[in-house]
Amino acid sequence: MRCPKHPRYQGKKKPRTDCKVCYQIWQFNELKKENQHLQNQLRDFVYRNKLDIHRYKVKRVKIGLVADTHLGSYYERLDLLELAYQIFEKERIRRIYHAGD
Repeated sequence: MRCPKHPRYQGKKKPRTDCKVCYQIWQFNELKKENQHLQNQLRDFVYRNKLDIHRYKVKRVKIGLVADTHLGSYYERLDLLELAYQIFEKERIRRIYHAGD
């Protein structure tokens, strides 16, 4: 990633200018470093404690998701929303999220 105003800036150090793009590049690089550090810590923890992750049972969770329903507008489709809830009930999905518009 490069800043169009400052093409030589690579994001390794905090920018000296007030350029918002350079600042975002620097923040992104800092997050990448922190993510890599956390991954390394987790790998070391698993290795030190000799955890066999595969022996633990994983509980699966089904969720339902609906979005863009346009409730209250000319374009609402209550028939499709009812169909979605019927499918959720048939699949025994108890947790449903409505993401809005």
